[in-house]
Amino acid sequence: MHSQQNETTDFTAAEAVLRIERTSLRVQQPATTAEMISLAVGEPDFATPPRIIQAAADALTQGLTHYSPQRGEKPLCEALAKRVSAQSGVDVSANEILVTHGGTGGLSAAILSIVNPGDRVVIPDPTYSLYADLVNMAGGICVPVPSRDDLHWDMAALAEAMQGARLFVVLQPKQPDRHCAQPRRDAGAGRYCQREQYAGDCR
Repeated sequence: MHSQQNETTDFTAAEAVLRIERTSLRVQQPATTAEMISLAVGEPDFATPPRIIQAAADALTQGLTHYSPQRGEKPLCEALAKRVSAQSGVDVSANEILVTHGGTGGLSAAILSIVNPGDRVVIPDPTYSLYADLVNMAGGICVPVPSRDDLHWDMAALAEAMQGARLFVVLQPKQPDRHCAQPRRDAGAGRYCQREQYAGDCR
C-alpha cells in the first residue's frame, strides 16, 4: 500500500504470485527439537565440513568476491561436466552446465524455461512442495501421482498421467520419505520419457 499526499493506492500482486498464494502448501514449519524431527526442510543434521569452510575462507582471502561468469566458473563447470558424465553415462560438456546459487534457483530456471501456460507437469507425490509452486508460477497444471503404499512409484498411474504431459519431475532421493528409484524396478518410467521425448528434471 502506497500513501502520498493523503492518497492511498492498493497494491495488487501479479497473477503469477496470486496463483502461488491460492495453491501453495509451503508454510513456515517448526524446527526440529529433542521431541520431534521436522521433515519440512532439507536441513542437514551435521555442520559444514571443515574443508568447505576453509575453501570459502581461502576464496575470500584470494579476492574471489566479484561476479562470476553467467554460466559459472570454468573450472567448476568442467568438474561438474566430468562428474555428470561419469554418473549418467552420457557425455556432457562444460558448455552444457549452468551453475546456480542453489537448488531453488536451478529449479526455477529449469521449470520456468520449459513449462508454458496450460502445460501438464507430472509430479510423484509426496514430494518437495516447491515444484508445484514453480509450475503454478509458470501457469502450468500440476498432475500429482500418489505413490504406492510402500512409497515406491505406481508405474501404471505414472504412465497414464504422463499422456500428453510436458514435464515429468523426478526427485532423487525423494523428499520427504527419502525413497530412491531403482533401475530394475523403475526403469520403465525413463524408457517411457525417452520414447515420448519428454523434458525431464532430476535432482
